[in-house]
Amino acid sequence: MKNSWKTVKIFISSTFKDMQAERDHLVRFVFPRLREDLIKYKIYLIDVDLRWGITSDQDAYDVCMDEIDNCHPYFMCMLGGRYGWIPPEKKISITESEIYYGALDKLDIPTFRFFYLRDAKITNSIPAEFNDDYKELKDSESEKQLKYLKEKIMNPEIKGKVLIKPDEVECKSLSYFIYPCKWDNNLKRIVDLESFGNQVYNDIMSSINVELGLGEIISSNEFDDEKVAIDSFLNKKTENYVVGSRKNIIDTLKNFTENKKVNGYLIIYGEPGIGKTSIMAKFYEEYVTNHPNELILPLFVGSTIRSTDPQQVLRRFSYELYKVIGYDGEITENYGELKNNFYSILFQASNVKPIVILIDGINQINHIDNLRWLPDKLPNNVHILISTMSGPTLELLRKQKISQELYLPPLESSDTEIIIDEFLNRYRKMFDQKQKKALMNKKNSNNPLYLLMALEELRTLGHYNEITDTISKLPETVKSLFKWILKRLENDDGFRDDEGNLVGSKIIPEFSSLVAVSRQGLLENELVDLIDPTDPKGNIAALMRLLRPYLMYVDNLVFFYHRELLEAVNELYLPNNNLKNNSRLKLADYFESRELDDRRIDELPYQLDKAESWQRLKKSIVDLEMFINMIKKSKKFELFYYWHHIKTKYNMVDEYKKALEKHEKNTTEEEIGGYYLQVADFVAENAYFDGAEFLFRRALEINENAFGPDHSSIGTILNNLSLVLQSKGDLNGAELVLRRSIEIHEKIYGPENSETASCINNLALVLHSRGDLSGAERLYKQVLQIKKKCLGIEHSETANILNNLADLLQDKKDLDGAESLHRQALNIRRRIFGSEHTDTANSLNNLAMVLQAKGNLNAAEPLLKRALKINQKFLGPDHPQTSINLNNMAMLLQDKGDVDAAIPLFAQALENSTKVLGQNHPNSCNIRYNLDRLILKNYRDLGD
Repeated sequence: MKNSWKTVKIFISSTFKDMQAERDHLVRFVFPRLREDLIKYKIYLIDVDLRWGITSDQDAYDVCMDEIDNCHPYFMCMLGGRYGWIPPEKKISITESEIYYGALDKLDIPTFRFFYLRDAKITNSIPAEFNDDYKELKDSESEKQLKYLKEKIMNPEIKGKVLIKPDEVECKSLSYFIYPCKWDNNLKRIVDLESFGNQVYNDIMSSINVELGLGEIISSNEFDDEKVAIDSFLNKKTENYVVGSRKNIIDTLKNFTENKKVNGYLIIYGEPGIGKTSIMAKFYEEYVTNHPNELILPLFVGSTIRSTDPQQVLRRFSYELYKVIGYDGEITENYGELKNNFYSILFQASNVKPIVILIDGINQINHIDNLRWLPDKLPNNVHILISTMSGPTLELLRKQKISQELYLPPLESSDTEIIIDEFLNRYRKMFDQKQKKALMNKKNSNNPLYLLMALEELRTLGHYNEITDTISKLPETVKSLFKWILKRLENDDGFRDDEGNLVGSKIIPEFSSLVAVSRQGLLENELVDLIDPTDPKGNIAALMRLLRPYLMYVDNLVFFYHRELLEAVNELYLPNNNLKNNSRLKLADYFESRELDDRRIDELPYQLDKAESWQRLKKSIVDLEMFINMIKKSKKFELFYYWHHIKTKYNMVDEYKKALEKHEKNTTEEEIGGYYLQVADFVAENAYFDGAEFLFRRALEINENAFGPDHSSIGTILNNLSLVLQSKGDLNGAELVLRRSIEIHEKIYGPENSETASCINNLALVLHSRGDLSGAERLYKQVLQIKKKCLGIEHSETANILNNLADLLQDKKDLDGAESLHRQALNIRRRIFGSEHTDTANSLNNLAMVLQAKGNLNAAEPLLKRALKINQKFLGPDHPQTSINLNNMAMLLQDKGDVDAAIPLFAQALENSTKVLGQNHPNSCNIRYNLDRLILKNYRDLGD
């Protein structure tokens, strides 16, 4: 693994104030493009510009020259109209020093030297009011020095050695490029830098090709790119790793994975910052080297943009497993299918070779279905190592997986001492014994995270005699040390505005607070826009560099890697809800001002909901563009959740009707008809059936006018309208529109089509509700065969039919048959949707009803409680399905003889059902009948 990738560091030299636009262009466009292209060749690119983050003037010269050495043979320089800052007691600027040290004084050393000079005509055209930032004073010594420096760079007689092949050198004049650009008076900055950016890109790519020989890219794809990124992450984690007393931990991991007679899970757990990731990385490095004939699949959560998403993890794992068994087809993106197929692929691949899967930091992965994406039991020849913090995730793993456990203890004092010594040697520093002992006596010095943070803090000190005093002042714990670092950064001399004022006390709290309240992190450009849109001094980039070891990047979103950092930020800057809400509303304002995109969809309603800004939240989710895009992006349950918080304040139907009517004036019939249909579906799922019927009938009217009476959209609207009519108890109306829908579907798709079968299923539901059990059963079985043929047994729609057929068997008193089908449907839904889903809740409820009918009340009760909890969470307490759950729970308590507990549940169910469906709806009538019968049976004396 160590030699599987290479790192290229590019040193960037430039003056500061006048080159901000060029620097921004490099950071936002050129270097991301270079990284993306170079990663395919297993090359990691680092751009080094020490203008950001040098903490003291005294260190600047030495640090810059050291980094030029570290970046050799790559040196690039940008010059405009300024000569640059001259340190105290120096005669030339830092920029000129860098140019001589990196290029002009070493012409006999093969180096890639690139100079980019802004066209002087552009600099001269900049308005006089900006002279201080972009030009030296006329006839000043600095102007003369800059002119002489440029003349020397462009002098064709000055030649330096350059690599033209890995083993061939040639003397050439210095490479310089005078780039065009423009001054934008509105933006008050340099623009049109594409030519400059393209030249930088081409120069760097060509020089890397000369030095390293890029060659051909071999079948690169998203999974190969991910592997390269993981390898890069692991190299950083294992570099300078001290094994020490933890050798026995690594040996335990080896013994577990090398024992092919035993399969299963091993869970490594410990406190935050204790070194779980590093020890997993070290184990992986050694195991891959020593076991070349095994398949080792690493997942280090937070290491790559896809590592927190179970769907993307399963896609990558499936890709690698498929390669083992010789399959090279497309990998599905359907989460349910990925999860359902994973065990089978794992089983097949494990028959070819042993498989070891490492999952580090599973507590940070998106728990979309409580880790059900991992098989409870593993095939032979498969071992999975998982690391996690102590806490809820560990408890969940203990419940679900049969596993061994391994506790990762704090460092021993011998390990602590070795880490200190090796760290100091790396930076040519030293402690005396008293200083070392003082640091080792800190409460959390046996925590690797604390130790490395403390050493980094001490390394920044300018004088040796400051060390003892600073060690004594260092906080004792990880969290308090994070607070110390944040407060130090607030006063860092490097964070200044354009006028030289210290701005750390503004930037650090804002950055920290905004990241802390964000949903899953913020993009770097978003942070710049929010904190300082011009950021003339590059302060945000500097801060992110300084905090980089403690940040994670998920889908390019910046968030805190360590829980203690988040807690430190909350305690320092967000100690109460008012401060949290101020930051949330700042994010909401920002995303509300942007064009609609994925980031606005993710953050805007989330922040408004968290801030309890109900009117703005309503406005946001009633906006039809936002609404349609949330539906398209599978965020319907989020909409349910948001409306659950505001439905007592705003009428959902009225709000969407107003939005649709307003939209009709500026939208084509084809588009507005689709909007009406989408809104009608959503309103129906929220049990506003009168409103849903109106919207469906309006959608029907618009689409018939736009497409004609036999268009496919008409069949869809009629089918969905029938479900609303059924819910309202209008079975005759439902049957009428359904038969027309079936006729349209058969004409367009044929009788054996899945869409047609769905309409037939709904007709079966109508017959079932009427009591025509034989007619309904015949249709259910017909639909089940079509769904199995078209979609397979492991599909949500197939599960729906199994559920409906099971209900019918229960009505026919075939309880064993009903239980079997309900369990089958429940297992399918769990695998597809996970445990926390309303469809899963529906199956839990229905299975409980069968068990109750069979007299197994103890088995039925926990299922009903679980179903009720899920529906209350996602549908709300007033939803008809929640009312049915309450009614069923009350009936079970009645059967158990707990009348006092049953009556309040019946009453609550009746109140909710009457409020939503009306007192004459069949559901309301059924609940009222159950309540009245219970009261009459048990409390007859109350009527005397």
